[in-house]
Amino acid sequence: MSGAKDHLITSRAITDGFVLVTHNTVDFRPLYARQEVHVGLIGFNTAAGMMSLELQKSLFLLALSELSGNEAWNEVLEISVRAQGLVTVERYDLPK
Repeated sequence: MSGAKDHLITSRAITDGFVLVTHNTVDFRPLYARQEVHVGLIGFNTAAGMMSLELQKSLFLLALSELSGNEAWNEVLEISVRAQGLVTVERYDLPK
């Protein structure tokens, strides 16, 4: 769905029961907040120009570790990497 509008991607993920993994949680959070039920949103947030395939792989493995095989119903998992290399992990309910 590369190039598709965010609301169409959200709709497809919700309808088909996919966990959405994105670099763009800023745009997807409000769309997910409107949903009564979803199976999860995972966001990888980095400073501009930092995202690489290797970093994506590392963040995906970290996300899998954080989820520990548990379903993420109505949850968001955000993993952020700052320019200094500091990594933060937040997991919260959405909608609240």
